[in-house]
Amino acid sequence: MKPALLLTTMLRPLGATDWIFLRYFVVDAAQRRRGLGRVPWKKVTGRLYESGYSPLVFDVEDPEEPGCGQQESQTRSRHIAFYQRQGVSLRPVSGYRTPHGNAQ
Repeated sequence: MKPALLLTTMLRPLGATDWIFLRYFVVDAAQRRRGLGRVPWKKVTGRLYESGYSPLVFDVEDPEEPGCGQQESQTRSRHIAFYQRQGVSLRPVSGYRTPHGNAQ
């Protein structure tokens, strides 16, 4: 039996700063709501801090976005609640564009 991938993380340093952008921190959907994300979160953020990256920046999807739908809104709220349980502060930002090179 092939072992399941439980977590995927993708990070991107932001230029010549000591900031790093967290693009993905994903726990397999079948494994969520079991506390499995907490330990890897602590390890990832601990390693970043030890490596000199102090601010960790990432975006979350707005659960109140018009047309989002109830199920998607609940999923987005759970994501935000996870990050807040890890000590993350949510900062409302408008006009934000991710640093992925997506030109518009």
